[in-house]
Amino acid sequence: MVMKLEPIFLKEIPSSLEEGKLYISKEYGVSIHLCICGCKNKTVLPFKEQPNPIDNNHWGFVDNNGIVTFSPSILNSGLPCKSHYYIIDNNVILC
Repeated sequence: MVMKLEPIFLKEIPSSLEEGKLYISKEYGVSIHLCICGCKNKTVLPFKEQPNPIDNNHWGFVDNNGIVTFSPSILNSGLPCKSHYYIIDNNVILC
């Protein structure tokens, strides 16, 4: 299980992903990473840096010089693993 993610900032998301990497495209407002449980399924997070509290379609995103936080929690309910966690200051916090 991955407990820390390394943010990788780029314009376009690569087709092949590495475990433990959090790929972030600020230009397109999307992030993707492999599920932290190790199942290798992709987890996509559309985000806004200035989120609207009633916007249920985007995560809030904060980048503090490469230390990133997403809110609210990530729930992979559509995956068999059903992983549920937060990404806070690049760390994975299990729910």
